[in-house]
Amino acid sequence: MPKTQKSQKNPQPTNNFFNGVFIGALLGAGAVFVLGTKKGEKTKEKLIKKGKVLLSQTDKLLEEIGEQKEEFKKKGEEVSGKIKNKTENIKKESKEERKKIKESLNSITKELSKIKQQTTKAAKKTKKKFFVKKGKSLKK
Repeated sequence: MPKTQKSQKNPQPTNNFFNGVFIGALLGAGAVFVLGTKKGEKTKEKLIKKGKVLLSQTDKLLEEIGEQKEEFKKKGEEVSGKIKNKTENIKKESKEERKKIKESLNSITKELSKIKQQTTKAAKKTKKKFFVKKGKSLKK
């Protein structure tokens, strides 16, 4: 296989190698600068101080988040409890109202039944009186 063609598994084997060498060289130069020079020591100390400050700030933020989490949890539980109580109250009230309505409907139904019976009796009496001739029924 000629050198100009790329292999299927690794399309650019030489570029990957040189990329690795370049990155390694940069890291090595950075390490020599930080560890081997006075200016590098000062830079390292500044980085350590900044890191400690950032770590401290991160710890404070995590504490605040933890406190807020607990507050939100408590408030959520309170709201949930209130909603549950209101829902239960509404259920009880609606059950009582349904019972009252049912009783009212039963009472109305009984009254209508009585009125129907009275109306039927009155209609029969009226029919007997209305459809007579000389005291005799007109029925054939």
